[in-house]
Amino acid sequence: MKKLYVLLLVMLVSSAAVFGQETGAVSDASKGESPEAPIEQISTEQSNAAPVSAVQPDVQQPVATPINTESTADAVVPDAAAPNAPRNVENPADTASVTTAEIGAAHGGDAVKAEDKDALRSQVETGAQAESVKPSASGSITKVEAETVEMDVEMNEPTQRTKRRAFSMHTGLSIETCAATNAVSLTDFFKKEMVIDLPALAKRTIRTGIHAGNTAEVGLFWQFTVLEEHTVRFSTMVNQDFWLNIPKSFLELAANGNAANAQGKSIEGDFNAKLNAFVDTGILYQMKKPKYSISARLAYFLPVAYMENPKIHYSIKPAVNDKTGQTDGLVFEAKGTAQVYSSIASGAYDSNFPSVPDILKAGGLDLSLSGSYRLANWVNLTGGIDYLPLMVVTTNEGIQAKFKVSGKMNTILDNINGELLSWSKPFDYSLSSKDLPKKKIMRPGKIRIGADFHPFGNNYLILSPFIAFPFINAKPYYADGGLKLESRFAKVLGASLSTACIERIWRHELALFLDSRFFSLTFAASAASQSFTRTFYTLSGLGFRFAVGIGF
Repeated sequence: MKKLYVLLLVMLVSSAAVFGQETGAVSDASKGESPEAPIEQISTEQSNAAPVSAVQPDVQQPVATPINTESTADAVVPDAAAPNAPRNVENPADTASVTTAEIGAAHGGDAVKAEDKDALRSQVETGAQAESVKPSASGSITKVEAETVEMDVEMNEPTQRTKRRAFSMHTGLSIETCAATNAVSLTDFFKKEMVIDLPALAKRTIRTGIHAGNTAEVGLFWQFTVLEEHTVRFSTMVNQDFWLNIPKSFLELAANGNAANAQGKSIEGDFNAKLNAFVDTGILYQMKKPKYSISARLAYFLPVAYMENPKIHYSIKPAVNDKTGQTDGLVFEAKGTAQVYSSIASGAYDSNFPSVPDILKAGGLDLSLSGSYRLANWVNLTGGIDYLPLMVVTTNEGIQAKFKVSGKMNTILDNINGELLSWSKPFDYSLSSKDLPKKKIMRPGKIRIGADFHPFGNNYLILSPFIAFPFINAKPYYADGGLKLESRFAKVLGASLSTACIERIWRHELALFLDSRFFSLTFAASAASQSFTRTFYTLSGLGFRFAVGIGF
């Protein structure tokens, strides 16, 4: 019996010791102190939960509340990759992972201090460590109210979509045209009597004479984009530009007569012109990255009409008598050759139109490259090469016009009255679709350099200067250039104002545009002239641009 009493006494003492150790461990946990074993090892249900010590209670809290391991394990969803690793609250993406269930559990189950409402909001917004949030000694709100506080914080945070759209598609139409001259104003055509003062016109005309020209372009496109990064576009374009130049010497001759001939000087000059009309079908690929973007467009083009500068020359010189050495009237001479390469024009002239397969197979191939690179948040460099020839068109089909005339007269007035002294030939003129020399036709290529400046680091003001240098069919040589001021004052709305000289035409353009994911619309109007100064005080030309697109 004594042995039985001793055995029962030992068991009672052992039970009391074990009960004291468990009570002390729970008390230490409530004070924020770590016992010999981590808290997550208390039960198997709690082994995969995040550490509940992420937010610690006030060390002066006298009451030790037992930990509800079931609610803690259910409320906290650990990271599958690192179940025991503490969350990085400084990362905005991890801010939402600090749940109020963890905070409530660490505070004793279901209470969060009321004074900590603003502190909790500021801590989550700024991404600070949750350990710095400490409850005060008075006032409390329920855990549901704490979750509402957290929900308000999350709703007020600026959201950023990190998931990219897998696929998008757009299609659209664009039309652009511009025509201008520096000789007359458009308002002159609406007067009852149109009077052209040749002396005044000759006086105000620029050094290179009278210019007239136009540009036009129509395009259709369909494109799709994958992951907002890779774009493929199929497009068909028709573009045309024309330019004509009458020398100032000829204008002064018509306005003031041949006073220079009386002083023994010659009057001469060159008539210049250029014509390009092409239709193409091409495919473009663009890759867009945060720091840079590149694109390449391969196009198969057909020349509708192509004419290089014919450079028609005229001259009026004093005729010197070889025997007496005195001036004896005037010698007039003019000659030139204009060659327009076009299988359609040749067929129309010969009443023998080529078949569609014959037209389509007589094409060429060129490549256009462009790209941009962001040097900083406020500047982006741009550049490109247009129409780099890969396969040229070689043809001799078209229309050729030749003429040459020369003669002798006493004065210009005698020539107008028909009192001619002599002609070497009445008029040597020929128009033919035959015997044109073979010509290698390439589209007028250009090298473009530009930049986009964001002075305020946003899209409220964008300054975009550019310059372009032609390297094919640019005689006499010229260059394009301009400056555009653009403002995107809303997410989908914007406006721009630009001044540019493109294909020898100066233009001031005002554009309004809407650019959304599902619909885009652009309308622009411009005042144009072949003279920069005339664009400010008279209307010598007009231009407009229209584009519309839909997509998803």
